[in-house]
Amino acid sequence: MFHFFASGSCTHQDLLSADWGPFTRYVEVSEDQFVTRQVHVFRNGNVLRYDRKHWADDFGMLLGLRFSFQPKWRRGFHNVKMISAAEFEKVWKMAKSSNLWNLQLEHSRAAQWGTRPHWLLTQADNTQEAI
Repeated sequence: MFHFFASGSCTHQDLLSADWGPFTRYVEVSEDQFVTRQVHVFRNGNVLRYDRKHWADDFGMLLGLRFSFQPKWRRGFHNVKMISAAEFEKVWKMAKSSNLWNLQLEHSRAAQWGTRPHWLLTQADNTQEAI
């Protein structure tokens, strides 16, 4: 398992977070090489969180990438910094108190997309190359 943060920005204009500006994405990658938990901390103060139970809503979604244990995946992110599990837990705890959580639940995409990320449902058959 490893943790990192990186600069991000919303590129999907159909998301409710599209006008919130840049954010920092905090990511926890599990031994299965997929993201377990993720937090977006926006410059405007808004905070979103995602995990494998609540993985997509009208604000954003959990990264659906398979991460290599080699550092080549870093090329796809800006300003990557590896962090400790304790640092990630601190951010996750802060995100759990976000006043946007109820809105995230109200805008869940589980009804349209399912209750589990499709990349985890097909993980055993997943031949996607790790980035």
